[in-house]
Amino acid sequence: MWNEELQLPRFEWVRIFTLDKFLQQKEKKRYEGEALRKLEDGKGSIKLQGEDAVELPNPPEFVRIVTRRYEIVDTPGQYTLPCQC
Repeated sequence: MWNEELQLPRFEWVRIFTLDKFLQQKEKKRYEGEALRKLEDGKGSIKLQGEDAVELPNPPEFVRIVTRRYEIVDTPGQYTLPCQC
């Protein structure tokens, strides 16, 4: 859920890597600053589409997408904390 006052959730950067069969990674794309703002929808999400779409390679190659994102997390439930009495 978008919080206008805190500007959350928001992405700080997005990096896309390719990995070969030996898991050696190579950075393919990096989005931050103005390049990242072009991908945002104004509600805390991004869309990698069009010229920014990620093409999935054939195995044994892989794609890794790494993000730095800030968000408010609400995890309702019961929490048991040990007491050091």
